[in-house]
Amino acid sequence: MNKNTIHSIKNIFFLKIFFAVILLCTNNLYSQVGQQGTLHIEKDTYFYIGSGATDFTFGASPTAATTTNRTATSGKLMFADAISLLGVTSSPGTGHFVDGFVSTFSTGSFTFPIGDNGSYRPATVSDISNNTIETSGGLGINGAYYEINPTTIDANKNVAVTQLSNKEYWEISSASASASAKITLSWDANSDVAGLIANLSDLSIVGWDGIEWVEVPSTYVDGSTLASGTIITDAAVSLTGTMKYYTLGAVPVINPCLDLPIAAGSGVSWELTGWTSGVVPPTLTDVVTINAPYPGGSFVCNSLVLNADVTLLDGQVLEIVYGVTGGSKIIMANTSSLIQRDGFAAAPTIFLTKETRPLRRDDYTYFGSPINPTGLVPYGNLITQLGDAQASTGTLKGALNGMYSLLSGDAPAWQNLTTIKIGEGFTAKITNQAPFGYHPPASNPPATWNVLDYDFDYVNVPIKGIANNGDYPVTITKSTNALADYEGNYILLANPYPSALYADLFLEENQSVIDGVVYLWRASSQNAQTITYNQSNYIAYTKLGTTYTGPSSVTDLTFDGKIASGQGFLVRAYANGTVNFNNCMRLVSPLSNANFQKTKG
Repeated sequence: MNKNTIHSIKNIFFLKIFFAVILLCTNNLYSQVGQQGTLHIEKDTYFYIGSGATDFTFGASPTAATTTNRTATSGKLMFADAISLLGVTSSPGTGHFVDGFVSTFSTGSFTFPIGDNGSYRPATVSDISNNTIETSGGLGINGAYYEINPTTIDANKNVAVTQLSNKEYWEISSASASASAKITLSWDANSDVAGLIANLSDLSIVGWDGIEWVEVPSTYVDGSTLASGTIITDAAVSLTGTMKYYTLGAVPVINPCLDLPIAAGSGVSWELTGWTSGVVPPTLTDVVTINAPYPGGSFVCNSLVLNADVTLLDGQVLEIVYGVTGGSKIIMANTSSLIQRDGFAAAPTIFLTKETRPLRRDDYTYFGSPINPTGLVPYGNLITQLGDAQASTGTLKGALNGMYSLLSGDAPAWQNLTTIKIGEGFTAKITNQAPFGYHPPASNPPATWNVLDYDFDYVNVPIKGIANNGDYPVTITKSTNALADYEGNYILLANPYPSALYADLFLEENQSVIDGVVYLWRASSQNAQTITYNQSNYIAYTKLGTTYTGPSSVTDLTFDGKIASGQGFLVRAYANGTVNFNNCMRLVSPLSNANFQKTKG
């Protein structure tokens, strides 16, 4: 058996020289690097595969193991950007992965070939930003896997995390000042995910923030099961802060279809100096009175008196058991949520600003109304308010026009939007105005339409009115056409609430009239100045996950069944009848309201 143990960081230079000799002396396949014996990399030592190599092959022999020291100054197998890994296997007993630390200088995506104790458990970093480059002397992004109970780090977990894996965790970090990436973790039968959750929608990546294990919003990848699968963070996470340990945890999707507790105690108020109860926030039995502007932060209460405005920032949640009184309002950022348990209780006035995905001129997006569409004086009804939509970098109002509703049945058609009904969806188109202009030059537009010649921007949509709360039935009509997929069978609906809607519960409630699929607009193909796209512009979501038939270049497929406030979506009817929305479908989980209008990949 050939065994190489590298004990000193000085060896990195000898190895680089050795491979350089190979490159000079070989006429073909000179850029391949392979390992056929046991390789162990001791502490303070880096085995570096430089950019002169195109791939690294793990040994085929069962005894060709690769290990590194795992102490604080661990050894590392390091890879330059764009190195392919060959021969990695998860077959029991082969050890064709790295039992220890791996580092990458990748600027795009890299899968760490890591494991522990005979178990191969890869992790991937993608959408990488600000990774150190190999010529800068940095150590890149590091990854390792531990088949150890993560409570050995800390047993404390955030209240949203109901259970923590007791099998494994990963370490992923960077010494760069600002490196970030999306993280993908994997599991198999040995991970015992079935012991954590019953539904994959309750599974999440969790990270240790130095105090406790907290949710890292994430979504399982289509095709995953309780026995095996992968899960990816919804957004890039910082790899340079305190959080470097990650595992799997249960973060149940919570909805407020619970009991209606009776108010108790003398009440709690918010004053200029803070809560009258001190540092303890109110509970579901507290009547809360807001006597001074509330600057932000999630809280719950039994009922709410608004003598001053409440502000909710992105990701923050206000949950109220009963009703709201008073003359002030709730100011809501794009992904904030307002939930009421009692569907008959009085709802508050809200000033909500929704932000679309990045859009170009003549792109369409699907909307719905989270307020009573009659709106408020002096702001007008919701159709009038939509005229105040504005690009995030623009100064002109009127960023949306071309609004249509969908008529289903035997004579399906798009028709001009004249009224908005709660629970029904509609489309709106980006106006041909700055900053959605041609570039460059604006004075010489192309003779042939090409959407790629026009600029992207987000659109901020102001919505002012009385929040929707309670039950909303929507009458749907199926065509008499014998084809199940006939266009007249598709109904454009929308989440009617100023909080996320759980698609699984919506589908369960309405299974007698719709086919069990929610179709979410993606607009992944280029528009052609018409309202018509094709089927590849939709993600099809069922309780089993998502299906997408569009271009393989589109990778943002992380819809997790949480339909954001104001989000329109399609369903297919197989019977005439009524689709019902109710408060039991609403979500109170933090960050559940962040899926509005997915970004193009």
